Amino acid sequence: MDKKIITLLTDFGYSDYYVAAIKGTILSKLTDVNIVDISHDVTPFSIREAGFILGNCYKFFPEGTIHIIGINSEASINTPHILVKAANQYFIAADNGILPMALNNIEMEIFEIDYIQDSPVFTFSSKDVFAEIAVLIASGQDYSQYTNKLNGFNKNYLMSQPVVDGDLLKGHVLFIDNYRNIITNITRDIFYDFVRKSSFEILFKSDDITKISKAYSDVRIAEIAVFFGSHGYMEIAMYKANAADLLGIDYNSNILVQRK
Repeated sequence: MDKKIITLLTDFGYSDYYVAAIKGTILSKLTDVNIVDISHDVTPFSIREAGFILGNCYKFFPEGTIHIIGINSEASINTPHILVKAANQYFIAADNGILPMALNNIEMEIFEIDYIQDSPVFTFSSKDVFAEIAVLIASGQDYSQYTNKLNGFNKNYLMSQPVVDGDLLKGHVLFIDNYRNIITNITRDIFYDFVRKSSFEILFKSDDITKISKAYSDVRIAEIAVFFGSHGYMEIAMYKANAADLLGIDYNSNILVQRK
């Protein structure tokens, strides 16, 4: 049997014991496993960040991979714990909108998890529930006794689309990475369908950009480069500089393209 892979995506950071406790729970019951840290630096409680990160990396993992998503993971009536099987992989999370954003309507099966944890404390779901279900799946055990089939998600994080208003395309910030590069919700297709053969300006407070680059290094150090990354979205960067900070752009900022 191939060694199973379990990934972890959380907002726990690295200064506390939480990540180690999850790994210890898994390894105490399943030693022949690869545990992969996707990230533990998600901004606390950020559905949008977690969905973007997971959606851009799960497809590179092999079939059978099990993903634990420990963000906003406390269960409630409106956000039950769920197991999703999609792309021949498994995703364990709370029904809080992360998985519909990440999986983007691909074919899937959704199950509510009904697992009675050994611990009388209910604040560490990623260890007491998610890790236990991941071990069951990885070891080939039948998890059906702990799950009930659902027809869909309770919460769908609906990623808003750019809006065309005359000669103005209005988008917004989707993600800001560790280099402070800005990823917008404007896709390559949406952009080129809007501008067609017209000239354009991408509007900023201090600079307007009139061309699309191919890479970060197409511009000089600290100059703005706008291009479409491998994820397919418009990315705004400053070569070897912090674009989000220097341009004053955050998650609440709009991104405007003017057609001329």
